[in-house]
Amino acid sequence: MNKKLYSLMNWEQIEAIVYADTANPFSVLGRHEKKGETILNAYFPGADKVYVVLPGSGSKRAKKIEMEMADESGFFSCLLTKEKFDKYTYTVEYANTEKKEVYDPYAFPVSFDDKAAASIRRGTNEVVPSLLGAKVTTIDGVEGTLFNVYAPDAERISVVGDFNTFEEGAHLMEKVTNSGIFALFVPGAKEGMEYAYRIKGKAPKSVEIADPFGLCGKENRSIITTPDFDKKPKPLKKKAAKAGEQNPVHLYEVDLFSLLDDKITSCLDLLPALIKHCKEYSYTGLHIISIWECDENEKDRLHIKGLYSVSARLGGPKAFAEFVDQLHAADLTVSLNLPFAYMTEYTYDLSSGFSLSFFISAAIYLIRQFSLDGYVIPNLSAILYLDYGKRDGEWIPNEYGGNLNLACVRFLKKLNAKIAKLFPYVVKIASSNGVLDHVTTKSGKDSLLFDYVLNNGFEEGLIGYLMLDPFYRNGRYHEFASMINYAFVEDFILPLSSTVSSKDYASLLMRMPGTLEDKVKNVILANAFLTVYPGKKLNFMGTDTFCDEAYFANPYADSLKEKKNLSAQIKCIKDLFAIYDTKGILRPEGESAKNFTLLKADDPTDNVLIFKREDNDKNIEYILFNFSNSVMEKYSFGIPAEGKIKEIFTTDDEKYKKDGAINKNAIATKEIPMDGFGQSVTVKIPAMGMTVFSYRPFTEKELKDIAHKKYLEKVRYVEQKKKEIEEEKNRIIAEACKDAEMKIKELEKILK
Repeated sequence: MNKKLYSLMNWEQIEAIVYADTANPFSVLGRHEKKGETILNAYFPGADKVYVVLPGSGSKRAKKIEMEMADESGFFSCLLTKEKFDKYTYTVEYANTEKKEVYDPYAFPVSFDDKAAASIRRGTNEVVPSLLGAKVTTIDGVEGTLFNVYAPDAERISVVGDFNTFEEGAHLMEKVTNSGIFALFVPGAKEGMEYAYRIKGKAPKSVEIADPFGLCGKENRSIITTPDFDKKPKPLKKKAAKAGEQNPVHLYEVDLFSLLDDKITSCLDLLPALIKHCKEYSYTGLHIISIWECDENEKDRLHIKGLYSVSARLGGPKAFAEFVDQLHAADLTVSLNLPFAYMTEYTYDLSSGFSLSFFISAAIYLIRQFSLDGYVIPNLSAILYLDYGKRDGEWIPNEYGGNLNLACVRFLKKLNAKIAKLFPYVVKIASSNGVLDHVTTKSGKDSLLFDYVLNNGFEEGLIGYLMLDPFYRNGRYHEFASMINYAFVEDFILPLSSTVSSKDYASLLMRMPGTLEDKVKNVILANAFLTVYPGKKLNFMGTDTFCDEAYFANPYADSLKEKKNLSAQIKCIKDLFAIYDTKGILRPEGESAKNFTLLKADDPTDNVLIFKREDNDKNIEYILFNFSNSVMEKYSFGIPAEGKIKEIFTTDDEKYKKDGAINKNAIATKEIPMDGFGQSVTVKIPAMGMTVFSYRPFTEKELKDIAHKKYLEKVRYVEQKKKEIEEEKNRIIAEACKDAEMKIKELEKILK
């Protein structure tokens, strides 16, 4: 090596480059002035020779100068004191005859706006994805990608990818601020290339992770993607509210990944089947479990690698944006889980400003970029309660001695308030067991400002009850019926969701007891109960088609297929959902306890429940459930007012291949007191089925006819009584005459 060059080398710094152990590679690599000399340092692991190419100008030709190898690992250097140049490139030669022309990434200084960094740390930055991650850009006429990542605990970071054969240390990133942001511009890194970060912290070994701020991902890596940050969301326009009723909300919960196969390579390929299914089953929108790459456990969809990153297996962010647009064109809403409680690559402390910036920016980005109509925050208890999943001594109470994570409360309020301001049409949904009261109230210090809560208690109570053999259901009857006490404490969405299914990865059908016929009846019962119970609705795929595949079995596309041998029963499900979609009595405006009454909940022997539903126009329906496996041929129950009931639906209709336990004629009340009411009716109820009766009071003519009948009955009664009295009189007279004659004869005997 040139002696002058050798004397200028800082071997400690070179060693840090070679071992990829520095956070300031710009202090070594690239062009430097030292003791009046110009030095150029480069690091190309595994290279045999490196030449620096100085561009020519005017009549001067480009100049190619061979660099000296300072370290066999691939560190090269040369003196260029006598050369005048602003730009340069490298020609790199390898033993396998490979040769490549590259720009020096360390010829492009990196920086990061201090105000932006401070706002990220404070938790006030709402545009994090536009600042961090991989951005395709052009600097000084050179095309490449600028990488920015926030990693305050990292000691050094290398960006690895298709552009450097994932060689650690080939592109060491510069720590540009004290806030923990590392940056590097990589010339030639293009859209579509895969990349990741090799991070070294306090542990001796580095780890490779996907970019937490990347916008597209594939397995453990990210993909360089150019987003449209100026995009304005195009939400589905709400339908005009019908008079006196609310619009239906019935969501179809979908796991897109389990619908993929060799022929379906993008979420766009799923659109025809999904739209067809939603229309046939009267769904109003899709709720999507995940769009991200998940952790090693493929079944655990919500432990994800990056909240901003749409999986390449779904086609990436552009395909997903088109996917949502086409669903909107089909008049279907789209909502998405925001799995804040499941983030695993980093530990997110909701009391830190960065976590607030990260999560709130993610919500804003996802809603804006993909025109989402709503979101669900699943497993809220995991971040809302300090003692969630912990034993005594493993958690520290809050400042008031309670178990509530006050930082999480503040975060949720801030998030929901911000989204309500920016996107007033977006529906905000909480999913948790044991969430605070007043989660959906819009004011007050205890409100979390959600619009709805997924009623997981309803789901667990219903499925838990139906999983019992009918013979044993009477033991849980009162507990099951008591759910009505909580029906209106929040604005609920009632789920038959993936949450319960994912616990044992069994489908709803296979969780039910008995023969296949019994299982099918129970699935219909579950969907019937869901339909008529107060609240919005959500069905996980497969809960509506009697799918017997295990949850996340591949391909789970069977959930979109209709079994031919169950076509009649599937029609029953479709008809049930159509009833909710079209009948305002099942979703009256401002629904409350006055619209829904648990009329009979004291019959554990027969396992019968009876509801009364009433809309704001005083239309009334009586809904009867028989959870036993015995037909109730003559079941009597009291109702509040006299009138007639008419069967308008039964799950046992002959068209559903059932027994046809149908009440064909209207049934009038009788003045037989029952269940605390002055009148009652007697009906037939199918085994493991639901029957719906419409009610109307007697008409004036019917009342006159009834009064006339009552009068005629009184007349008949009086005439009958008169006849009986007359007959009794004649009998008494006849007996008296007979007795008198006998006494006279007795007296005459005395005379003789």
